[in-house]
Amino acid sequence: MIVEFAIPDPPSLNNIYANRPGGGRFKTAAYKKWRALSAKCVRYIAKAPTDLPMPVDITVHLAKGLRGDCDNRIKPCLDLLVAAGVLPGDQKKYVRSAKAEWTDRDVSSVTIRTIEDAA
Repeated sequence: MIVEFAIPDPPSLNNIYANRPGGGRFKTAAYKKWRALSAKCVRYIAKAPTDLPMPVDITVHLAKGLRGDCDNRIKPCLDLLVAAGVLPGDQKKYVRSAKAEWTDRDVSSVTIRTIEDAA
């Protein structure tokens, strides 16, 4: 089974946390806004995908206008899928692989591919 859905362009991992004065880190307002909006998109499209056979392969397709390193966009997307209830977690028993790739598309998307016979 393959599930693909468009999401707002994911932030770079470098921009999802900020340093707290005196120590510690916190999620930035921009990241929280992206995750909330993206979770709504995912929930609308992917109704109840936690019934998917696990593990799965995840591909993040990045829009042509984004800049930066593509691998920095994977973790925010995995966290989004967990927060939206699509995946129960991002550990290896749920996610066999995760990759990012640049595309010629105008919008970013995420593809979840099930592995029916994975051990």
